[in-house]
Amino acid sequence: MEEPLLDTAAGADHLSTKPHDLYEGGNEDYAPVRSFDALRSMFWIETVKLWKIAGPTVITMLCMYGTNSVIVIFVGHLGAVELSAVSISLSVITTFAYGFLKFLQAQRKVKVLAWIAVLGLIIQIGMLCLFILVFGWGTLGAAVTFDIVRWGVAIAQVVYIMGWCREGWTGFSWLAFKEIWAFVRLSLASAVMLCLEIWYFMSILILTGHLDNAVIAVGSLSICMNINGFELMLFVGINVAISVRVSNELGSGRPRAAKYSVYVTVFQCLLMGIFLMIVILITKDSFSLLFTSDKDLQQAVAKLAYLLGITMLLNSIQPIISGTRLTCD
Repeated sequence: MEEPLLDTAAGADHLSTKPHDLYEGGNEDYAPVRSFDALRSMFWIETVKLWKIAGPTVITMLCMYGTNSVIVIFVGHLGAVELSAVSISLSVITTFAYGFLKFLQAQRKVKVLAWIAVLGLIIQIGMLCLFILVFGWGTLGAAVTFDIVRWGVAIAQVVYIMGWCREGWTGFSWLAFKEIWAFVRLSLASAVMLCLEIWYFMSILILTGHLDNAVIAVGSLSICMNINGFELMLFVGINVAISVRVSNELGSGRPRAAKYSVYVTVFQCLLMGIFLMIVILITKDSFSLLFTSDKDLQQAVAKLAYLLGITMLLNSIQPIISGTRLTCD
């Protein structure tokens, strides 16, 4: 009987890295990666860990942001003035929209958040079709839909917190105000950073309204900002995940695991940023059709597409670096 060209067991050991070969020490931190097999195994393990957290969070962020963008999409086909007016209104309102979202994220109830956000988005699309396309209510229908859905999402989150979130909610108590100032001091820096980031985008839109031909300027910029916002929500969701990953690994005494998780996340986000930039540049003359049928607006958006593509590439890295830095402070 002929000898096999490659022994199966030996080949398997040669082509794969056993789990225990990846780790060292009693706390199961990664050993230094010195081979392609070890790199491949580590990359896959970190990818699974990352997206197990990031998946529901990203879905939640995209759906919550989608409730704004869907309104802009429907209203944009009513006219350029309506598009500009609604865009400015939403840029102000949504500054204060994520209170319960942050609470439930802190309690790691991201799956519940995802389901609430998905259902809210589906209901909103149905109501917009009914109020705008069937009843012909125009911007009034968009406003009514926005109010109903946002109140519905907020009430659903409150009901879940008070009814099922037993670990984080034990009822109303004056103890909630104990050491409140210590909490305020710790959260103030993050709150200021978030507000400044949101106000930065808002101020651009408001200042654009003072340009010549303000309707086209605001409308085209709002379309680009909506596209950019979807991408930003994707990477903000990943930001949450990498913050959890790094804090968990550092808290468990696994600095190399924390470092490798950052490497894997940055690499994947950079690839996604490059891909999204290419998609925008390829479709620069057509992606605005989703938001408007106005030819002047479409041409203005096409001119901004190059800057939008570069912005999307930069946004793929910045939230990840920011989240990692805040975790390590």
